[in-house]
Amino acid sequence: MYWPIGTPRVYATSSSRASDSNIYVSYDGLQSHSGSSLASPQPESGAQPLKSPSPEDADDVQPPPTPMTPATPAVKPVERYEFFPDGGAAKDQPAEDRRVPVKDPVLALRIARTGQMFAVITATSITLWQTKPAVVLAVVVRSDSSLESYGINVDLLLRPDSAILVVHTSKGYLITYSIATDGESRVYKPHFPNYHNVQKRKQSLIGPQSHLRPDQILWGPGEGGGVRDVSVRFRMVIKVDAGIESAIALDDELVVATRKPAAVQCIRWTPDSSGNQTRTEILSRMGWVEKKASIVEMTHDRPMNLATWITSDGRAYAVQRLQRKSTNEDEAEGVDAKRLFNGHCFYTPPDSRGRAVRAVINARFSLIAIGCADGTIHVYSVRDYAGNIVLSHTHRMPFSTATAGVFTTLTYSPDGYCLFAGFEKGWCTWSMFGKLGSHSFGAEPSVASINGEQWLTGIRGAVWTGGGSEILLLGRRHEAIWSLEMAKNAITGCYNEANVFRTVLQTPTSVMIYRGYDLPDSTSISAEPFLWHTSRIPSTYLLNQWPIRQTVISPDGRYVAVAGRRGLAHYSVNSGRWKTFTDEAMENSFSVRGGMCWYQHILVAAIEDNRTFELRLYSREAALDNSHVLHTERLPAPVVLIAASGEDSLLVYTYENLLYHYIFVPTGGSIRLVQVGQIAFHGIVRSPARVRGLSWILPDSQISDGDPSQDVAVASVLFLVDGKLVLLSPSMNEDGQLKYDMRIIAQNVEYHVSMRDQPPINISHSPEESQLRYGPLALRDSLWLFDGMEIKAWADIHDVLTAATGDSGRELPPPVSIDVDFYPPVYPFREGHCPWRGIGLGTAARCELFLFSLCHQDASRFTRHTTVLSL
Repeated sequence: MYWPIGTPRVYATSSSRASDSNIYVSYDGLQSHSGSSLASPQPESGAQPLKSPSPEDADDVQPPPTPMTPATPAVKPVERYEFFPDGGAAKDQPAEDRRVPVKDPVLALRIARTGQMFAVITATSITLWQTKPAVVLAVVVRSDSSLESYGINVDLLLRPDSAILVVHTSKGYLITYSIATDGESRVYKPHFPNYHNVQKRKQSLIGPQSHLRPDQILWGPGEGGGVRDVSVRFRMVIKVDAGIESAIALDDELVVATRKPAAVQCIRWTPDSSGNQTRTEILSRMGWVEKKASIVEMTHDRPMNLATWITSDGRAYAVQRLQRKSTNEDEAEGVDAKRLFNGHCFYTPPDSRGRAVRAVINARFSLIAIGCADGTIHVYSVRDYAGNIVLSHTHRMPFSTATAGVFTTLTYSPDGYCLFAGFEKGWCTWSMFGKLGSHSFGAEPSVASINGEQWLTGIRGAVWTGGGSEILLLGRRHEAIWSLEMAKNAITGCYNEANVFRTVLQTPTSVMIYRGYDLPDSTSISAEPFLWHTSRIPSTYLLNQWPIRQTVISPDGRYVAVAGRRGLAHYSVNSGRWKTFTDEAMENSFSVRGGMCWYQHILVAAIEDNRTFELRLYSREAALDNSHVLHTERLPAPVVLIAASGEDSLLVYTYENLLYHYIFVPTGGSIRLVQVGQIAFHGIVRSPARVRGLSWILPDSQISDGDPSQDVAVASVLFLVDGKLVLLSPSMNEDGQLKYDMRIIAQNVEYHVSMRDQPPINISHSPEESQLRYGPLALRDSLWLFDGMEIKAWADIHDVLTAATGDSGRELPPPVSIDVDFYPPVYPFREGHCPWRGIGLGTAARCELFLFSLCHQDASRFTRHTTVLSL
C-alpha cells in the first residue's frame, strides 16, 4: 500500500547563523545562573517534590498523595530577556551559553495531533518546528546551571493539542513549558513593493485563473497559512523521587510510570473540581499485573480509548483508564475508589528473546502490534475490552537480528494500512496484514555513512505526518531530521472498487495512474514508464488544502478526483486538464467526508458543510462552482462510505447504521438522485465506523426484470469490516419479515473486488472467441481478495452465496490461492485481459509478471506462467 519515493528532505538547525543569533538561555526557574554556586534546586512557590514510599513498605502503606504543583509565577516568553533571572540581556551572557548545539544528535521527536507542529530535543536544547513550511519556530537552550541541577534531556512529551511540552531529564525531573500560538500573526511574510509586476509574474507562472494573493506565490503545498508566531514559556519543574521509567502526555493528564516502587502516577494539567491534581496506584496492588514488574513503555490510542503497557518481564497489557465516580456510586458497586486502571495481559514471552520491547495500536483495524527482542512482530486483534485479544498474524524480519539490531520504534500510518518498524541498523515496512514492503537493509553502510545518509543505517524514532504522505525519521546519532515522502494506493483514503480495479497511486503532490489496461497484452508486459500516467495536482489547490486525503478514479479510467482538507478538484486523463474552484470561499466552505465515486462523467461527493451532510453531484463538463451543482441530497447523518453499483445504483452507508439505495435519474438534460429503498443494520453491524468496504450482489433476474425498489429485499450485501469480509444473505423469518444471515467468508482482507460491477476493458477478441477461450462466464461473477499473503479468488460468487445461506449450512467452496512474493496491484481477470500486468511494486529489483489462463472445462483450475523482466 505504501512505497517510499525519491530522496528525503533534510531538516536541521543552521550552523552558519546559530552562533551569531540572539539565542537566550532557559534557567528553568532557578534563582541563579551561576552553575558553580548553585545549591540543590528548590521547588517553585513552595511546591514539594513528588514523593513515593520505599520499596520495602510499598505493600504496607497507602500511596502517598502528590501535592499540587502550582503554576509558576511571572512566566514570560523565551524569545526576549525574561528567562534571565536578573532581567539581563543576551549580550551579558557568555557566548558559549548563547550558542545552539547544532551538532548534538537529536534524541526524540514528537508531533502534535493536528500535524502542524513537531518538537525535537538534544541533550541540552529544545526546538519547535512547523511542519509546512518546515521552519524553526522557537529554540530553547537550557543553561549550564539547569543541566547541572536537573540533568540532561532524556525524552520528550508533547500534549496532543501542542499546548504543553514536557522534558524528561536524567535526574528524574519533568520540566514543563507552555506553548502559545498567535493565530493571526505571521512571520517571514514576503513583501513586494511593486504589486502590479508581481501580479503579472504570478499570472505567467500559475495561470490567469489563480486566486492566489501576491504574498503566496512563493509557498509550496500546505504552506498557504504562512509561518505562525509561537511563544514558549517555562511553566514548572516536577521532581519524581521514585524515578521515571516511562511517561505519556494525554489531553487531561500526564501519566508517569515510576521505578521504585513500581507505580503509576496521573498528574492532571489542571486541578479537578475537588482541587486534586494527582492520583497514584501501585502496580503490586493491581491483581492483573505480574508481581515485581515495572512498566518500561506506555502507549495510548485516543480513538480506541486504549493503552498498552510493556513491563520489565517482557509482557504486554491492554489497559483502560477507569472513569472516576462518586464515592457513593463506588460503594454501591463494590468498586475500590482508589483503582485507576483495569487491564489484561495478552502477550507472554516464551523466552528472553521473545520479550516485548515496543507496542503500537492500530485503531483503524483494531490491531495491536508487539515488537519483540528477536525482531519478530506479533499482531493481535482486539475483539472487545474484556480481554478478548487474540493473535492475528506475525511479521517476520527477512534478516537476522544481528543484521537488523534491536527495535527502536514501531508506528502505524494514520490510516492503519502501513506498519513502520525502526531498528538499530535500518528500517522496514509491512502492510497491515503482513506483506513485506520496503526496507533499508540493502543499503551499503559505508556508502551511506560517507554520503551522510544515516537514515538508511539506523533509526532512533519516526512519526507520520501529512496524513501518511510523509514520515519524519531520526538517525541514531545525527543532528538532522529526514522527511521521506510516500506514494500510497488510493484505496487507503477512499475505499472504492474502481480504485482497486484500476491502480492509482497518490503522492504528496501528484497522482499516478496505471494505463496498461487499455493496451495490448504484449505492450503491458513492458516495464517502461509510459505505462504510468502522472499528473501534478494544481499548486493553487495544494497551497491551502494539502494533504490530499482522498483520491478516486472512474470505472472507465477517464477521470480522477482528489479531496484535501477542504473542497475538491477533478482531472480528465484524456485532456490533461484539472478543474478547481475559482472562488476560495466556496472551496473552503465544505469538506469531503464519506468518500467520492464516479458515475459516468458525474462526480458524487459526500460532503459536510457547517454540520450539515449532503450528497453533491458535480459534472466534469461544468465549472466547479456551487451554482453548477447538478443535484444536492440532504442526509440526516454523516456518511461512512458511498459506492456505485450496477448500471444506475448508488449505495450510501451512514453512521446511523442505515444503507440507502439511490438510482440516478436523468431529468431535463441534468441528473438527480432518487431514493428507492433503505436497509437498517441495527444489531448486525455493531460499529458503522469500522466498515470500510461495501457492495451488494443482485440476482440476475432482479437485474434484468426486477423493480429497483425491491432490490433491498433480494440483495446479498458484502461488508468489509476491519479485516473481515462479511456476507449478509437475505431471508424471511416466520413472521414474514426480512432478516439477514451473517457469514464471515474471509479474514485479514486488505482489499477485495467483485467483477460484477466492473466494466470490460482491453477487449481484443470477439464475443464468440472470448467464449471459446475463456468459457461462457469469463469470470464475470468472480470475487477477488488479498489477505496480506495470497491472492484468493472464487470463480463464481453464486457458489459462495449458496453455501452461505442459513438453510444449507454448507462449507464455503475453497478459493483458488495464488502466492505472490511482491505487493500486488490488483488487476483482476476480464475478457482478453491478463492480470497482474505492469511494474510489480515490491521489494525485489525485478518485475515479475503472472499470466494465468483459465481452463474452459474447469473454472477453478488455473495455469500459472511466470515471466521475469529485468528493470
